[in-house]
Amino acid sequence: METHTTPSSNVRCNEGFTLSLKKVMVLAVLTLTAYFSYAQFKPAMEASVLNLRMSNDMPFRVMIDGISINTTDSRATISNLTPGRHFMQVYSIDNSWGFECLDNAYRGYIDINPRTEAFVTVMLGMNKIKFDRVVALNGFPITRPGMHNWVAQNQPGPGQCGTPVVQAPVTPPVPLPMHQNDFTQLKATVAKASFESTRLSVLKQALPYNFFTTQQVSEMMSQFWFESSKLEVAKMMYPKTVDQYNYYVINNQFSFSSSVNALGDFIAMNQ
Repeated sequence: METHTTPSSNVRCNEGFTLSLKKVMVLAVLTLTAYFSYAQFKPAMEASVLNLRMSNDMPFRVMIDGISINTTDSRATISNLTPGRHFMQVYSIDNSWGFECLDNAYRGYIDINPRTEAFVTVMLGMNKIKFDRVVALNGFPITRPGMHNWVAQNQPGPGQCGTPVVQAPVTPPVPLPMHQNDFTQLKATVAKASFESTRLSVLKQALPYNFFTTQQVSEMMSQFWFESSKLEVAKMMYPKTVDQYNYYVINNQFSFSSSVNALGDFIAMNQ
């Protein structure tokens, strides 16, 4: 027996399919709308609050990531702060000379946890910040980070009067030294040069793109013959050394005390 589909049944199938397709499309639109709404408001949901004070309770000014925060009071509250590491500059205000003088109190980094309110003290004269209390915005206390000393490079000295110059950090706080395999190749290239001046030129080509350890500096100095060249290498590589606190080891490469004194004077002038 042959089966025939009536036109009315085809119409009902098509209408049912169209209705189902519309439901799927509406659901997809609602899902995408909810996703983009969450993505848009997620930063606000994770925003934190930072409360600052000076250890001497004196007025100060503060900049976060190069943006000046309008405050000249002894307290500062920064709301809607994005979680993560920020570059912060704090200047104490001194009006004792009849005009406003800004002294550098802190210039470095601060780490902010998501959805928290942090109470931080700037330790005057130490270039350090101390986390007094960190509270989750839902009311539950969390672990206090303690003392931070994220010091940025090229830190200006105290006693800087007038409007502070904003210098955003352009290098990571802890640069990585040259990989030992690459450094071995650099030493071999330097050693192949026939003249002392050529060896210095090869080293100068590598300096702008690499950092070094004190031990690597000592090894590089051993590739040079003359005392004057060793001293020049020590001075050249000092700004690119990641553990400058160990630089006294370099003195073992010198044969004369005059070179040790010359390097000491150089380091004192470039701290």
